[in-house]
Amino acid sequence: MLFQRLASREEETRRQYLTKRVLTLMVSVLFPFTGVILVGWSAGLFSGGDVTIVLLLDGPIAICWWLAQRGHWRWGSYVAPALMFVLGLFGSSSGGLANVFILFYALAILLSGMLLGNRLQWFVLATALVVHVGVGGVRDQQSWQGMLAIGVTIGGAFIGVALVQWFSTTQLQRALGQARAAAADLQADVTERKQAEAERERLIAELAAKNAELVRFTSIVSHDLKSPLITIRGFLGFLEKDMLAGHGEEVRQDIASMFQATDKLQWMVDELLKLSRVGRLTDAPRKVPFEEIVREAVGLVSGRIAARGVQVDIAKELPVVYGDRGRLVEAVQNLVDNAVKFMGDQPTPRIEIGVQSATGNGKPVLFVHDNGIGIDPQHRERIFDPFAKLDSKSEGTGIGLALVKRIIEVHGGRIWVGSEGAKKGTTFYFTLPAPDASHPTGEKRRTE
Repeated sequence: MLFQRLASREEETRRQYLTKRVLTLMVSVLFPFTGVILVGWSAGLFSGGDVTIVLLLDGPIAICWWLAQRGHWRWGSYVAPALMFVLGLFGSSSGGLANVFILFYALAILLSGMLLGNRLQWFVLATALVVHVGVGGVRDQQSWQGMLAIGVTIGGAFIGVALVQWFSTTQLQRALGQARAAAADLQADVTERKQAEAERERLIAELAAKNAELVRFTSIVSHDLKSPLITIRGFLGFLEKDMLAGHGEEVRQDIASMFQATDKLQWMVDELLKLSRVGRLTDAPRKVPFEEIVREAVGLVSGRIAARGVQVDIAKELPVVYGDRGRLVEAVQNLVDNAVKFMGDQPTPRIEIGVQSATGNGKPVLFVHDNGIGIDPQHRERIFDPFAKLDSKSEGTGIGLALVKRIIEVHGGRIWVGSEGAKKGTTFYFTLPAPDASHPTGEKRRTE
């Protein structure tokens, strides 16, 4: 239907254009001709009847031309061939069968085909043949045999004119069709190229963001790894001095301190390896109810929850998500554990896990909310850095939220934190992919 409407609109545009051109041509020919007739009439060469006929022709053409320039072109598409037909009829009635005015019938046939379509063209052809042979034959008092012979001859000529016009129009329409097809192919190619360019720009932007994140990650990690190395180097200096002085007890303390520094360094390396393995497959990605993930994660930290007396509320009708079940349990476990850890002195500690809404791309926005100590807005991004600990005396490695962020991002989601400030609680929001046709159950892939 769409292509039919487009083709109809193109045909209408073509006829409008041709009507305007034909009317402009007729005006440019008839008006000078009218001037010549008027001059001849003033000199006595033409009668008043001749002038009247010319003015009757000029008037409708001039009006139709004026209307066509203002968008009302349809009247002109009928008037132009009709006037040519009238001129032919005038010739038939005044000059008989053999007169030059027969050419106006040919023009009427051509114009009707160009401006009105092939069906009306054949109607005009048949009407012109009948009228000319009938009127001209009566005018010349021809026998029916003569009229038949002349009719066949003139009819053949008219049919030839119509066939030439029909063939040229058909070829033009075929060429236009081929041009439209080529334009459609070109448009499709341009669209594909634009899509490829947009995808390339997206990938470049994503790569730039990843590179910036890598630079930031490297800076943070290198700074944190330097700390135990500096400690070891410092105690090596103390060890040398104590050994030279023969202080046995101090030597043992120096060695113990270096062991502690190496243990810390080993622990940091292990945590970094753990973070790097997040993108590796543990379970085949599949559809899984998020409630199952939440309940398993809460069960894994149930001891800490019970010890602190935290009430955990899990919303009903949580969505089904798609991903690596083991990794998603690990992410939620870290979020719940983090919430319990930073409850502070809250007398009625409470954790709420639920779904807020869906984003524009269909990903549900899930959340883990607590009424604990809260987070200063200036630290909202820093808390996701590896080894980031806002309270240096707090337990843990400082890698938990970095692991959560990595797990969420390798699933194609994102995580952010909301908190009004100290002692006003914290909410971690995150998105996860919803199952659809592009995520068949049981599909095995790397989530990195």
